[in-house]
Amino acid sequence: MPAPTGPVTPRTMPRFDYQPEEATPASTNITFAVVGSGFETPVPLFERFSSNMAGDFVEILTARGFRIRGPFLTYDEMTFPDKEGSNLVLSARVNFDCDATGLEPVAEGSLLGALGALTGSPRSAEATRYRLAGTVRVDGRVTLVVAESLTNEKMWTKSVNIEPISV
Repeated sequence: MPAPTGPVTPRTMPRFDYQPEEATPASTNITFAVVGSGFETPVPLFERFSSNMAGDFVEILTARGFRIRGPFLTYDEMTFPDKEGSNLVLSARVNFDCDATGLEPVAEGSLLGALGALTGSPRSAEATRYRLAGTVRVDGRVTLVVAESLTNEKMWTKSVNIEPISV
């Protein structure tokens, strides 16, 4: 008998929209090369998060009067003229941590499995499907890094924890 299930909460994608205060374009003498965020733990679900983060960096820095080069996928993708023409490189590292130790497999019967069990078919076990039930806790950290453009030597870092959620 399958385990009772409660009401299913529909998943929603969070939307973040930030409008920075506008400064005079290129009013500073500093050029940032923006490098897209990378993941220490690659998760395909967050690829869009990574590309949106680079776009947000460009928008915020441009609004503050900085000049921009990029965004680039990685520092190695930058050419020498891009490195030489930039004063600083802004990048982000994202680390997600998932704790799934509380998950347990739950057998789900199928019509084919039930018929096989009634007829004594040896293939009845193959028709049984399993699903995982339990809670997964997801948390992480975003680390912003500002580096010198030619050597990629770190000049400043700031880490921000991502508020943990349970799914």
